[in-house]
Amino acid sequence: MTSKSEVTSSKTFTKLERRYDLDWLRIVSILLVFFYHSTLFFSTPSWLMKNAETSRYLSGIMNFGTAFALPLFFVIAGMSTFYALNFVSAGKYTAMRALRLLLPFILGIFTHIPLQIYLASSLSGSISTSFTQFYDGLMFNGIYELGTGYFAIFGTHLWFLVILFVCSLILIVPFVLLRKEKAQKGLQKTTSFLRKPGVIFTLVIPVILFEYLNLAIGDVIPRVGGYPMYSYILFYFFGYIIATDAKFKEAIEKQIIPALIITIASAAVLAPLLFLNYDLYETAGYHPLKNVYFLLYPIFGWSLVILFLGLGSKYFNKNNRVRKFLNELVLPFYILHQTVLLVVGYFVIPLAFSAFVKFVIIFFTSLAIIVILLMIIKYINPIRVLFGMRWKKDLIRGTKVKEEIPTTIIEN
Repeated sequence: MTSKSEVTSSKTFTKLERRYDLDWLRIVSILLVFFYHSTLFFSTPSWLMKNAETSRYLSGIMNFGTAFALPLFFVIAGMSTFYALNFVSAGKYTAMRALRLLLPFILGIFTHIPLQIYLASSLSGSISTSFTQFYDGLMFNGIYELGTGYFAIFGTHLWFLVILFVCSLILIVPFVLLRKEKAQKGLQKTTSFLRKPGVIFTLVIPVILFEYLNLAIGDVIPRVGGYPMYSYILFYFFGYIIATDAKFKEAIEKQIIPALIITIASAAVLAPLLFLNYDLYETAGYHPLKNVYFLLYPIFGWSLVILFLGLGSKYFNKNNRVRKFLNELVLPFYILHQTVLLVVGYFVIPLAFSAFVKFVIIFFTSLAIIVILLMIIKYINPIRVLFGMRWKKDLIRGTKVKEEIPTTIIEN
């Protein structure tokens, strides 16, 4: 593996600076994910827990969110990886990712994730045991995701942590090779070309081609969070390439208006496709309309990613205490949010209220509970580590420590 001295020796890379806009985008994105999961009680696709009254129109609206949310996460993750590799070796970086992503995942599938499965199954009437009986007996009899039992081996929403780690593991060698002096000239030519007006939008082409390939072979690679896994690898790679060139920041800011136009135009065509026959795109198999859908869906998502990056770079590359405070809590917020939503939903869904009132109660009650839990986690070092945060010296006294370049999309 490349040593730290080798990593930091190249003078051809971007002059490093803390990208506060990436932190703000990270914070806003995780709140949007929380809002999205709050709506899943009331939309039509299968989820762990469902309200009796659902809306396929809500499902269509939320589908627009899945088009850009995870691509944005993975692009920022790729950018953060570039910055991190200027401070640590590839080996240390990989070890850090394993600790901060896999530890919370493994802890989760044996602690609060079983609680999600238990509450969802109990509310649906498929089980009628206590949680202790469920944990000791039923939980390990088969895989939940395969429909053979109750053990959620992919961790429900925590699958994102595993995919993020796998993507970084797959790409770490290419990233190290791109840092070699021999690769610099070709990399500079590539980024110089991508900085030309409109060219960055063409990066979505390989995503579209892979979508069509997957469609042609019968959707054998499942979509998780809106895209197959190979698309997330591409988005991660795109983020890294963007970060290698300091001039990309200004170039993306110049694409705000074109990105807005493409976003609106593609959304205008996608909307009737989604609202008139949403279920079509959630089922396997070929249909002519899917050709249009899998062309426009990535275009809409990628143009919105560019729009967010441009707006963030231009208007939100600013530091303050709120940013620093919230950014540190993004990962534990993500780890906790769905479990808390389902706990609250378990008691709210059976009530005789309208769907809107239930949503409001679930959303704000869950948010309040999560905030309380985060305040506990933030100030207890052993628990911080279990939730993917750094061990911090003089935690209670609040001694100021120099903030590091972020090493992942969901870390400070």
